[in-house]
Amino acid sequence: NCWLDIDQNTSKHYLAKLEIQRAETHLLINRLEDRLSNENYTKHAPKEVVHETKQQLKDEHKKLEHITAEIASFANASKSI
Repeated sequence: NCWLDIDQNTSKHYLAKLEIQRAETHLLINRLEDRLSNENYTKHAPKEVVHETKQQLKDEHKKLEHITAEIASFANASKSI
């Protein structure tokens, strides 16, 4: 845990930025899942490209977890501001 000396306006802007990042990450995850569920893509794309897409999906899920945890942590800490 750490303490940040910021005002409420800064806190709200940071949380809004995180929410935008979370929404963008959700959209990217949906696009990657749609791509991987497309049989034409998985059958005809080079194997390494499909593998890269799967890895990107895993990475985006990790990113989403991190952003969500950051939102929860920061929102919790912001309550005392």
